[in-house]
Amino acid sequence: MKSRAAPQRKQPRGRETRRRLLAPVSRPTPDPVPKGERQMEREAALLSAVLDDRPQGEADAVPAAIHRLSEAWQRYRCHVPREAARRLFLHVREYAPRLLHNLWGRGPEDHVEALFRLASQDQHWLRPAQGWRPRSREPAEQFGELARYLYAVYPVPRFMDAVFSGPGPLGHASWFPHLGVGQSIRTAPGMYAALTKRMVHHFLRAPDGRTPVEAIRWGQVMGLGGSHSLFHAVVNTWMGRELRAPADEEWWLTVLQWLAAHPEIEPDLVGPVIDYVEARAREEDGSFTLRGRSAAALLRLVEEWHGGLGMEYQGSMVYRKFRPCGVPGAVWPSPQETEGETWVLEELLNSRQLCHESRVMRHCVASYASYVASGQVAIWSLRRIRGERVQRVLTVELDLSRRAVVQARGPCNRLPEAEERGYLELWTAENGLRLAC
Repeated sequence: MKSRAAPQRKQPRGRETRRRLLAPVSRPTPDPVPKGERQMEREAALLSAVLDDRPQGEADAVPAAIHRLSEAWQRYRCHVPREAARRLFLHVREYAPRLLHNLWGRGPEDHVEALFRLASQDQHWLRPAQGWRPRSREPAEQFGELARYLYAVYPVPRFMDAVFSGPGPLGHASWFPHLGVGQSIRTAPGMYAALTKRMVHHFLRAPDGRTPVEAIRWGQVMGLGGSHSLFHAVVNTWMGRELRAPADEEWWLTVLQWLAAHPEIEPDLVGPVIDYVEARAREEDGSFTLRGRSAAALLRLVEEWHGGLGMEYQGSMVYRKFRPCGVPGAVWPSPQETEGETWVLEELLNSRQLCHESRVMRHCVASYASYVASGQVAIWSLRRIRGERVQRVLTVELDLSRRAVVQARGPCNRLPEAEERGYLELWTAENGLRLAC
């Protein structure tokens, strides 16, 4: 019988290993709630408090974001069902917080008012908001996905997203669900524009990046056989910002028809023509017409009218101050070869300055007083200063809703020269604006 071998003695472990083995076992402690989750819970609670009109705590402890949300809610509370807004905002806060990044100061996009407009049409929701999950990480794409999830069975053009975030009336938000269920834009609530079926065809194919009103003008101009340059000239006037009463829209369609039939009119003259036609229609109570008029004869009348406009308005216009638009002006010293020369871009802030600009430059900027007073546009004057001599070289129109320079005209409505345009490009680049003319 074989004898068993004595068991080998284990080698002693290293000092560090022994210390680890002999150390007391610590009891596991529950992980603390991550800081991000606590923040989300607090933000969700604050959102609920705002939408329920409950106090949000001490004023100093409430984030500025909640004050901004509260201000927006006060503007929309009469038009937006409270429960729909609560469900939408809390769901977005959980699954697409990037849509609220501007509210919390973490991003440039602002979708807060767009979400309120989205909630204002909750009677047209085809699906509950709680079922939506974003597929994109980009806020603008997420918002488009959400709008189509809530409202659309059929494809809706991307430019229609702007009915929720653009400067148009709140009622225009109903156009999106109207198209989403396959209806024609011609029968949409509040659609005052005169549109044929051909125009609707072009409207649905308008370029991305345009507002719905601009897409309507695209459909009208293209449907009438007009050019791309005519469209760009038209939307850089009031016609790119608003729709008027149905009878007025019918009348303005005849103006677009006349412009499309006279391609010899240069695009830079379309704006002055529209200004002149609008003034004449107002004077003659709508009886003015372009039928039977030649392009040459009309342009002579336009030039004469613009030349005397400043004096006419100065004698009849009520003095009004305008609120600054918030975009800073600029001063540029000239290069060394023109030493002693300075270029200045200054905002015009009262009706007297508009009239003086109109008289000196011999164009119709004085007629824009109502648009400036309503906050739709801001008017700027580019001047060249040499010693004591001040020369006005350009009048600039800034569309505030689009943050774009849509018109820049010199004396007698001439287009900007290369040097003048260079200073405009500097100014727009420094202030995050677009040069759209």
